Amino acid sequence: MTRLILFLFLIAAVAIALSSLATLTRAVGDLPPVAKGAPMPTVLKSVSFILLMILMLGITIGWIGAA
Repeated sequence: MTRLILFLFLIAAVAIALSSLATLTRAVGDLPPVAKGAPMPTVLKSVSFILLMILMLGITIGWIGAA
């Protein structure tokens, strides 16, 4: 039963990640082109930071990586 709940959480997390990536691509697509060497958009920085924290949490807990 616990595995089923974790699997459902995983599916929900993937769905949330896909919807946020779709929103991000729409938001970044509306931005004007930036010059070479310009800083990253704030939205992209925030999303990449959150994904990095989730990745680090998954590795620390043991959901991702060697068991």
